[in-house]
Amino acid sequence: MFFNDPVSDQGFQADDGLILAQPLLLELEEILPVPASTGFWLHDPTCPSEHAFSPEQLERLHAWQASVDKDTANIPAVLEDLLAIPLITAQEDEVTLVTLVIYDVDPAVLRKMAAEWLIELREKILQRFCRIRHIYIDPDTGLYNRRALTLLLAKDSYRKTLFLIAAVPGTRTLAGGFQKILQVNALLRTLIEEPLFYLGQGLFAAVRCIDQRNACLNFSHRLISRLKREGLRRVHVCFSSLPPEDTPQEILHRCQRLLAEAERRGPYSLCDEAFLVRKEQHPFALPAAPVVRRLQKKWRGLDKFGLLLVSFTHKQNMQDGKEEAQALPDLDLILAKSQSSSTTCTSSTSYTLNANEQLILLPDRSFEQTSLQAKELAQKISKETETPPSIGSATGRQSASPRLNASGAVARLYSMPAFTKKVLWWPLMP
Repeated sequence: MFFNDPVSDQGFQADDGLILAQPLLLELEEILPVPASTGFWLHDPTCPSEHAFSPEQLERLHAWQASVDKDTANIPAVLEDLLAIPLITAQEDEVTLVTLVIYDVDPAVLRKMAAEWLIELREKILQRFCRIRHIYIDPDTGLYNRRALTLLLAKDSYRKTLFLIAAVPGTRTLAGGFQKILQVNALLRTLIEEPLFYLGQGLFAAVRCIDQRNACLNFSHRLISRLKREGLRRVHVCFSSLPPEDTPQEILHRCQRLLAEAERRGPYSLCDEAFLVRKEQHPFALPAAPVVRRLQKKWRGLDKFGLLLVSFTHKQNMQDGKEEAQALPDLDLILAKSQSSSTTCTSSTSYTLNANEQLILLPDRSFEQTSLQAKELAQKISKETETPPSIGSATGRQSASPRLNASGAVARLYSMPAFTKKVLWWPLMP
């Protein structure tokens, strides 16, 4: 059976005071008989309260908490100009975990509130809170949903890193897949202390307080290994920091891009935001889209062609002892001299990527001709600069899908290693 009873009727939880504070306190304005300021006091020292109470208010709250016993743990108390309403109490030691604090109210008004009326007010508040809570809970897993995650990401929270965890079960039936998701849900609750979120389709999320990249990577690797042992067909994990200037939509969009990259890397893989930050500087990064489009116009209609990637990042010593990157020489001039001595090849075209890299398109070149051209070009550049460049080569040809085949030549070229200390070329068959 995968149509189980909803598990969302869990009552008010301690994490609700942090994650759902905004909608709950808005609902509270309609319940209270007088205007007042409100806030949740979370007693866990590792979980700072959303509202900043004054030192005098905190002193009175701590003194009240120390004075309660088993009989008074769930009874609201008037503390001068504060009204403390305990919402959650640990059953084993009767210690209050979450308290609703109502302040900025005339103390004379608070003293007129009878104890029986305050107890009824507490029950009414809990009922309304539970009703609002259902909007932010996934009914199948009992976890917070995407609405709740958006609320948490909008806060200036002490939690630093968002993790997305995609768990794809290997079962073929709906019931088996749903059961596996429930097993993953139970397992993640034991591995992650922070609140969990379920976004549907086997996608879980957690906002953790760790912010060091190495710690995030270690946690992700352990999580993937543990979920792999559960028999999942695919497990993908990505994580991203939570800069205060980014909106929740921007953070989620960035994580979705990271998760898509993790899916391309294999069945059990991860990706972090460093992929996006340094994507252009990655040694396997493809050239910019305008460059690729210009190349496509040139190779359109060709039966075959060659591509050369010339890289020259040697640093020469200056007179003041500093090092400066030496740029590529004029390749167009070198290519013109090379083509003037050749009667079999048509003219080539070069495209500058940056000060140290250029792409060269060689029309109607075979695999052997492209490799020979790479060797000759490397030798001529070495004569002019006294330092050999790095040259990678690839070839493409028309096929049943010429656009994919030609674009694949660029991808193959950019998937090759790059070295700078000696002449290297890597001819690849199309």
